[in-house]
Amino acid sequence: MNQLYSPAILPVTRDAIARIVPFGPAWLMVDEVTALAPDRIQTRKTLAEDDPYIAAHFARGPAILPGVLLIEFVSQSAYLLGVLSSPSAGDAPPRLLARCSASFLAPARAGDTLVADLVLVECINGVAMHEALVSCGERTICRARVFGAPHASGEGPA
Repeated sequence: MNQLYSPAILPVTRDAIARIVPFGPAWLMVDEVTALAPDRIQTRKTLAEDDPYIAAHFARGPAILPGVLLIEFVSQSAYLLGVLSSPSAGDAPPRLLARCSASFLAPARAGDTLVADLVLVECINGVAMHEALVSCGERTICRARVFGAPHASGEGPA
């Protein structure tokens, strides 16, 4: 396991996550890694009251996060699992979202703190399958299955 992000120094904060993922600050969906094992990760995201994605989703309706961004939260959690559980930081191929399925069971509202519990179910021929449960307290927000594959060039997202 990558010594820089060993479980002994959890949580991994947003600043460290921003240096790991290939996304800009506006697209960063994970605030913190709170648990990590070779095949599991737990991440958190607090939905700000003034989040522009929530504000734009239903301009005159409920302040809820679009479901596609719940999938992005799960996908970024899977990416972090792939990077942080590798033997060394340079060896982990990025796991890009290739396919997903999800059941949206309750709305994620402005002010909620979401927790994603994600497990690597299997990895065959470079394709990883993860299952995740996203919750807020006792509410189950969504269940998702995401499939990711290393980038063809091995250099990360285009």
